[in-house]
Amino acid sequence: MENIYKFKCETCRNLMVKAGKNSTGKQRYKCQICKARRVVKKTKSVKKNELKLFVKWITDSTKAFDKIKLSRRTFHRKTKWCWNIAPQILPAANA
Repeated sequence: MENIYKFKCETCRNLMVKAGKNSTGKQRYKCQICKARRVVKKTKSVKKNELKLFVKWITDSTKAFDKIKLSRRTFHRKTKWCWNIAPQILPAANA
């Protein structure tokens, strides 16, 4: 499977490649030119897309897995953080 995330080195601006995982299990990346290494955090847009997919899965009565190109295991791994979101209920505005 091809790496869809394209991260550039902060030092020399070349593309980085996957280089194993760190002690907490996060993906590490390495620059092939200057050998710099780093762990890249998920961007807000990635988390937003994962949350949208999670909400669709929760609210959709049909099989959501038929419409996405992820296995069940990958889907659950990517969206397990969504279970920890505490909704904030705002008071109704009296109009």
